Amino acid sequence: MRMVKKLTVVLALMGLLLTVQTGSGQATVASDLGAGVPMEQVIANGLAAGLTIEAVIGQAMAAGADPCAIVKGALAQGIDLSRIFAALLAQGVEVTKIADAAMAAGAELEDVRAALAACNCPGAETYTYAPPAPPVAPTGAGPPSFPGGGGGGGYVASPSS
Repeated sequence: MRMVKKLTVVLALMGLLLTVQTGSGQATVASDLGAGVPMEQVIANGLAAGLTIEAVIGQAMAAGADPCAIVKGALAQGIDLSRIFAALLAQGVEVTKIADAAMAAGAELEDVRAALAACNCPGAETYTYAPPAPPVAPTGAGPPSFPGGGGGGGYVASPSS
């Protein structure tokens, strides 16, 4: 009987320790990011651990996550764009960066404008997205050249000769 009580106490303590480690969700977000888990899954795991999207975004930013990846991952999870904007604005991310990230992730212009308006951002109704320009080729670069010519020529015996 004493062995059963000891085992019960040990199991209870192990359960409590596990709850303390993962109950806040802090370990989930930071450890997932550290393990290279895709942002969409990091967000899903944080939400499954009981965190709000605001808490997940805050912890992801504290762990050094890229705001653009956060926007893309949150949109893929179906999170309301205005909540994403509000959470990132609360973390000090510039509004244009959030809006551009949302557009690059596939959000509709009217949805981005509505999210901007919901966050009381000036110019929400006139926001436009300009995708980044392609990289400029280095100067002096021209068509590729292949030294030694194009091959060919020379005598090749045909089977009939």
